[in-house]
Amino acid sequence: MAENELTAPETAQTLLKKLQSLVAANELATAKEYEKIKALWDAAPRAEAENAQFSALGGPLAARFAAEAEKEKEIVEKLDAFTAQLAALCEENDMEKLRTGRAEIEKSVAGLGRLPREAAKRYQEIHRKAGEMLSLHFDTLDYARWESYTLKVVICKELEQLLDVDDNMLPDASQYLQEVRAKWKTLGSVPKEKLEESNQKYLELTRKLQHRIDEYFSKRRQAQKEAAAAKTQLCDEVEALQNSTDWRATSDKIKAMQAQWKTLPHCGNQERELFQRFHAAADAFFQARSVFYRELESKYAAAVKERESLISEAQNLQDVRAAKALREKYKAGQHAGREEIRLQKLFDEAMEKFFSRRQEEFAKRDAESASLIAELKEITADPLNHQHRAAEIAESLRRIANRHTFDAERKAKQEFDAALAKAQKERVAKVHEESAAARDAWLKLYLDFRAGNAVTPPEISETLPKIAPMAKNIAAAISGDAAAKEKVDQTLQAARKEAEKILAELENAAGCAETKPLDLAAELQAAIIGNSGFGGARKEKKDYKREIAAFEAILWLEPDVRQGLQTRFDEVKSRLAQ
Repeated sequence: MAENELTAPETAQTLLKKLQSLVAANELATAKEYEKIKALWDAAPRAEAENAQFSALGGPLAARFAAEAEKEKEIVEKLDAFTAQLAALCEENDMEKLRTGRAEIEKSVAGLGRLPREAAKRYQEIHRKAGEMLSLHFDTLDYARWESYTLKVVICKELEQLLDVDDNMLPDASQYLQEVRAKWKTLGSVPKEKLEESNQKYLELTRKLQHRIDEYFSKRRQAQKEAAAAKTQLCDEVEALQNSTDWRATSDKIKAMQAQWKTLPHCGNQERELFQRFHAAADAFFQARSVFYRELESKYAAAVKERESLISEAQNLQDVRAAKALREKYKAGQHAGREEIRLQKLFDEAMEKFFSRRQEEFAKRDAESASLIAELKEITADPLNHQHRAAEIAESLRRIANRHTFDAERKAKQEFDAALAKAQKERVAKVHEESAAARDAWLKLYLDFRAGNAVTPPEISETLPKIAPMAKNIAAAISGDAAAKEKVDQTLQAARKEAEKILAELENAAGCAETKPLDLAAELQAAIIGNSGFGGARKEKKDYKREIAAFEAILWLEPDVRQGLQTRFDEVKSRLAQ
């Protein structure tokens, strides 16, 4: 309104009418409109009655606008506080805390109602940054879940192999099962689509193995219980005979008991106590008998008895050191008179049989070890399909414990382990190569489609889990699915941005990039991924293995984009290696 219009008599009335219209607009009225009318009113000539009328109309409106301004100020303060809180969560780099904190902040912000533009803009900027951080974090978690799934598959295969081990290996299997359960708990979660499958298989295998182990130990405890009862009875019987003077008959009975004792299995914790009890009673009898015969028989008769005892020991020899000691003991013994030649012959025959038997055992062990080593060398040509057999051979060689073939065993095992590691590495490389080839084929197909060429998507291979999701989207896009096409384009764009971002960070760290003004968003992003090169905040040297691996793990780059970025990547990688 022109200033000269205010001098007209109807000016005050005109302003009052405008004020009445503004009041009638109710919620549609704005503070700026009222302030404009108020400024015109203050400059216009008016009567006292008109002032009262203006105050009556505009007073409530002004009060409402003042209250709204105060409320808006309060909302701005609260929203800025939430923005600062969310920014602090981003700085902490605790993804779980950021995820839950952001959700709570979103609820609180939603409860504020209509947000002032500038404060909302500040909040949206930090909110977008938090979303990018969480997206990167959960992508990393997804890769880790697939790694955990692979490790859990290996554990299940090992458990399947343990189900078929011999009973005598079940105690070791029990210990291994405990280790596997502890290890399983330390592994991270697996992809959702594999969770039920891996857990169900693991639980089924551990239940079966645990059932077999429990059954084995139950049987062993029962056998030990029965053996303890039988040995207790033998102890009672030999203790009842230890004071007998019927030397020959009692001697035969106790020797029969000793032979029976040897046929009984180990009885666990009671074995030592019962063994000492049994042999104490038997020794008491034989010592009393020896005293009796020493007093009864002549010197030669005692010598014959001693020789016969030594011959009996020679016939039951198990240890070469005991054999040498026994021979020396025989030489140091008393002459047995007329029986000396016969007893010497018996003793020599027993010793000869012992050493002959020992040589046969050595020869047998040598032959068995050599055969196992030869087999291990043979299966080294195909280690991936013979891991279980290699473990069986290693266990057999450990059980044989042949020192003559120890070096050959160790060499054969090292060769097999080296071949297995090489084969496993080649298998992983082949999978990577197949994934890269499949990725390039699908990218070419999509680029041809995008160029307007008629293309037909091939069958999607489910054996390449990293390629399949994108391949499905490409196939759907070719079939006319606009949402799928948009998702493919977004994936390619995101991959390119991610690659360029990582490459820029590496170039900055290697000194390849031009000096740029300080970028706060870049500084924050660098802090998120652990790169301390931005802004010169920290100068400590690091190896950038994680950033290099992250760049190399990016799959979906268009060929021309990949070629350009790869040239820069090779250069910066070479510089960082210096």
